[in-house]
Amino acid sequence: MVDSPTKARLAPADAAMLGVATSVTLHPWAVERADYDRAREAGLGDESILQAVVLSAYFNYLNRVADAVDIELDYESALPRPDRDALREPVPRPSRETWPTAAAFPLRLADRPVTADAFDRWRAYVLERESPLSRRDRSVLARAVARSLCDGWTVDALGDAAPRSAREEVLAGY
Repeated sequence: MVDSPTKARLAPADAAMLGVATSVTLHPWAVERADYDRAREAGLGDESILQAVVLSAYFNYLNRVADAVDIELDYESALPRPDRDALREPVPRPSRETWPTAAAFPLRLADRPVTADAFDRWRAYVLERESPLSRRDRSVLARAVARSLCDGWTVDALGDAAPRSAREEVLAGY
């Protein structure tokens, strides 16, 4: 299934969940209401779809942290490690005008209160401390990441975190 997920023989609801997870992993900026409608038509409820989104995003986050700090795996994996020496082109991002808006999404994290609470605590830990980075630096970084993910809602919410100095430009570009 890892090598060829589209050829796996799955029940429609399982295939839909795999489709949601794949979309969140490969092109989160392109997920739209129609993706959720297809998942519902395959038999998934909003709670299952939301869980697929949250878990996919969480594990993508963990993998990015592990890759960024070069954590050595303590188990065998069939998945290749990224080639750190290869020159890789970034995935092209759509123009700002085509980014989805928060209103386009029928799912609400508040429908999963335990998950929402955990996310709120994680967000406070990441963004609302003053050390080792200032809150301002954290906001500049968060806005830059949101731009790279085509997350218009967060970019707008962090509008005051646009870089205001050469240092912040470098920080956002990093």
